Parts: sequence; C-alpha cells; structure tokens
Amino acid sequence: MVSDCVLIQKRYSSLDKETIKKLEAEGWVVECESPLEIRHEESESFASGWAAQIVIEYILDNPGCWSGE
Repeated sequence: MVSDCVLIQKRYSSLDKETIKKLEAEGWVVECESPLEIRHEESESFASGWAAQIVIEYILDNPGCWSGE
C-alpha cells in the first residue's frame, strides 16, 4: 500500500503547465522546481519542499481559495 505522502511526492516531482497556471491564478510563483519552492506575490509567503506540496494540493482541491473567486 502506498501512503498519501508518497503519492503527493510523485505528483509534484515535476509541475505541469496546468498546475503552474493554477498557482499563478492564486498569486503563487514557482521559484524553483528542484527543490520545490513557491512564493505568494502579495503576501511574500514562502513554502518549500513538503510545505509547498501541501499548499499546491490545497490550491488544486480548493480553486479560488487565495484569489477570492
């Protein structure tokens, strides 16, 4: 049985263009893919590694959560 953490890690080992567009729509910029680092343009919030993966997962599951849509 594969854990959820392993599935998330495999899912974001390489970000596709659609995921990057969704992040940008929420105000997040991918600063680096390896190691994974993202930053929010307005708040300057920063996440890397597992924290970035959790933020991405949340954004994909909750569209409009940061942009107020």
